[in-house]
Amino acid sequence: MKCPVFGSSYLMSKHPVPTGDPWKLSETHPATVPVPLPVIIVKVEGPYTERDRKLWTFLLHAVWDELGEKRIHELSAHKINQVFRMLGGDHNTSWIWESAKRLVDTKVIFECEEEDERYQGIASLLSAAAVGKRARETGFLRFEFPSMLIPILKEPGRFARLRVHFLIGLSGKYAVSLYEILESIVNKIDPVMEVSLDALRQWLKVPEGKLTRWVHLNQRVIQPAIEQINTNPLGAGFTVDVHPIKKRQVCRSDTFYSLQSR
Repeated sequence: MKCPVFGSSYLMSKHPVPTGDPWKLSETHPATVPVPLPVIIVKVEGPYTERDRKLWTFLLHAVWDELGEKRIHELSAHKINQVFRMLGGDHNTSWIWESAKRLVDTKVIFECEEEDERYQGIASLLSAAAVGKRARETGFLRFEFPSMLIPILKEPGRFARLRVHFLIGLSGKYAVSLYEILESIVNKIDPVMEVSLDALRQWLKVPEGKLTRWVHLNQRVIQPAIEQINTNPLGAGFTVDVHPIKKRQVCRSDTFYSLQSR
């Protein structure tokens, strides 16, 4: 993959694409979108909230076919909010502007190759955003994905295929984060993840110094998130079990994820 050039040779290459319609809820044809793992695991810094993650994923699906073709995208804030309302969101659109501003302030670290040399880059999740003053009635959200990030989005080396409406319907930042992480492995031949407690806390973005013991993290974060996911296996596309594994008689536990696709 070349970076940051987004040329015709790139457009003709095979790459994962979204499925379904982000504007319509469907159990038989769910709206899914491939999201690069750096956006999901560890490499995101900034004021990125649960709802921001949902909005960014929705926007990515909604304008996917325009990426690389149009620089600035425009969507009705009212129509965006209608989708979120159907899945338990607010009755007004004011949150969309605040969320978009935080996405501009949130950075993602990514890697790419150009002329056989590997680069590490950093970009905002959105490079710019603007919303009409009358957003509740007729306003439009205008936004732009960073040009250097677009090839990473369109042709990710490793990605999770997120179910957009299931993601929007989750409540709590840890349920959203855990679902995104688990989607990255659910379609593997052996859909199992083994991860240390410290790494898991980092991936879930647990505040420093909080929930440092496995018993507390499991009780307040892991189990509530898993219960949400397993309550709707059709929507999630899988179920999940978690088993703590103690190694070398150390007090700290590793976490073992066993996933079952449906």
